[in-house]
Amino acid sequence: MENVYQNRLVKFENILNLTDEMFDRMVAVAELKPRQVVLDAGAGYGAVTRELMKRNPDQGLEYHLVEISHTQLERARYELAQFLDPEEFHNATAFFNHDILETYLPSAHYDRVIAKMLWQEIPQENQARLAREFFRLVRPGGKLILWQVLLDKEIEEFYRTIIREKDRLAGFDELVDNRHFPEKNNVIMELTAAGFSPVGLADQVPYQFESIKRLHTDFKGDFDKLWDWNEFILDHFYGLPEATQDRLGFNHEGQNIRLALEWGLFIADRPA
Repeated sequence: MENVYQNRLVKFENILNLTDEMFDRMVAVAELKPRQVVLDAGAGYGAVTRELMKRNPDQGLEYHLVEISHTQLERARYELAQFLDPEEFHNATAFFNHDILETYLPSAHYDRVIAKMLWQEIPQENQARLAREFFRLVRPGGKLILWQVLLDKEIEEFYRTIIREKDRLAGFDELVDNRHFPEKNNVIMELTAAGFSPVGLADQVPYQFESIKRLHTDFKGDFDKLWDWNEFILDHFYGLPEATQDRLGFNHEGQNIRLALEWGLFIADRPA
């Protein structure tokens, strides 16, 4: 997945309609305390750390970021440097260019591990291993916070299928092969099996899916690919049970398809 993300410099907040309220709720779930050490796992361009810095000034927090893409990590380093003076930035941040499954970061070191939309980037056969790695990194008494699109058994395969087709049309072959968006109960099951307790869904927030947001970021302005993707979505949407169609709040206007989904904020405690 390195090659895919090396060249994909986009603001996911815009694509995914993320708002300040969503980040506010993430911070509320995290319940950070002064001088804690936070790991931003699968940090990308540092959006989670950026929002934590904005909301927790003068708290003495230490931020570590781990990201497989050198390009995105360097972008995160540049953007986050705007929030702290040089000495404080040097002392309060650390950047690790690693695969999350091979980080070699210290065990039981982090008060909070926060992973925004990372889980689905790990192949299904390695997701249990990811849960165990999270458990290794969180200190006893600490917490893991996962931010994921919330999928249940009624919509999980539909969502996976349409995103896989988007990735295929965009030429993201590694994502086609490796991405696996989890059903919410599977996330809870894997984290529990790894040793976290309790594990649960702490918050859920509306997420408006919009197909047109992928026109320039994924399809490079190719309207034919957007058209093909929309037709694919329509074919699969109308194959869903009527009750499932109703709950998805479907709207098709021009070149855009909207669906009413949800973000979930999962929280998992490592027992003290």
